[in-house]
Amino acid sequence: MRILKKVNVHFTLLFVCSLLIATTASFAEEQATPELKAPIMEIDLDKGTMVVAEQEVLLLSQVVDGKRVWKTSFLDDNSNTIAVGDFRKRDRVLVRGEKNSSGAIEAREIIKLSAQTPAKEKSNDLKSGDHNFNKPLPPEIRLEGGVWKN
Repeated sequence: MRILKKVNVHFTLLFVCSLLIATTASFAEEQATPELKAPIMEIDLDKGTMVVAEQEVLLLSQVVDGKRVWKTSFLDDNSNTIAVGDFRKRDRVLVRGEKNSSGAIEAREIIKLSAQTPAKEKSNDLKSGDHNFNKPLPPEIRLEGGVWKN
């Protein structure tokens, strides 16, 4: 009877370990598809390469009837197709693709992101100097029993 219990325990542990390994492998596959969101640092259309976030990005293409046809999709931030020539150094892009054996990203699609509004831009309803959070409340406003009263 003891041997049977030990065998059942071993099989149960083996099963649980197998599930953990399968889950970890599945998670690793999901994480393997890289996405980069950064400005273009370099672009060389003759070589079919970009550098984004210090990562080499390969633009996939093939030659058909003596003309280069891009396999990488080039889109604007509304998912409209744009020409590869519309991309410039310092444009912010989102790159999606697969990492190859040399560590470069083979780009499936590159999305040109629109210019972002400055972070310091203030809301229209708050003008500079219209608020002072350190100013005391007027004496007629007071807290009574957890409720503000006039």
